[in-house]
Amino acid sequence: MGKTFTDFANLSTTSPYWLFNSRVGVEKDDLRVELFVRNLLDEDKWAGASAFTDFSSQGDLSFARQGILVAPQDKRQFGVRVNYSF
Repeated sequence: MGKTFTDFANLSTTSPYWLFNSRVGVEKDDLRVELFVRNLLDEDKWAGASAFTDFSSQGDLSFARQGILVAPQDKRQFGVRVNYSF
């Protein structure tokens, strides 16, 4: 994911990052077993960001209550998937 602007004025950006997932498996007859890892390198950059304005409090419409909402990356996950057909 490349550098991304967070607002319409292009005043702030998020950092670029690489996200790697991996999967390996074996299959024999009716049985399939897979091992997987999501976010293999444990990337911790923000997954996304967006500008917002807080209109919940009364003010003078100066737009001083603006900010950036950010979403974190999912943590590294390991897993096993087993599939048996009968």
